[in-house]
Amino acid sequence: MNVSQTPTTGSPRHRRRLRSLSIAVASVFACVLLAGCQHYKQPPPYIHPDPITIHVVSENFLDATVSIVAGGVTQRLGMVIGNSKATFTYPWNNGLATGVVMVATTIGGSGSGRSVSLSVNPGQVIDFKVMSILRQTYATVHDP
Repeated sequence: MNVSQTPTTGSPRHRRRLRSLSIAVASVFACVLLAGCQHYKQPPPYIHPDPITIHVVSENFLDATVSIVAGGVTQRLGMVIGNSKATFTYPWNNGLATGVVMVATTIGGSGSGRSVSLSVNPGQVIDFKVMSILRQTYATVHDP
């Protein structure tokens, strides 16, 4: 004999479980919905730090190419003619925080002069002096 039973509404414990489950699902849905409705806040504008200024004085008779080594990367700044002065600017970035080395490589001759590692902050000035004897080349850092 095949007896079919009609579904009952369930025990009170079963109803409480369903009610707590539906409340949990509704609260998760509400949190997701509200999180998606938040307005996007734009980040503050990026403020570029002041670039560093590099004053080069050459006391060498040969023209030289001036470069900066920052973060292990060498970048050519320009050229200084023998027995003259030149000024360059270089953007300050986090790679400069580890120290920079100034390098002058003579054109038409052999050799180069370099500074020791310099600690430079945004807006500071590097005075780079290329000496007639290249191994005596040096650089100093100061505030403007």
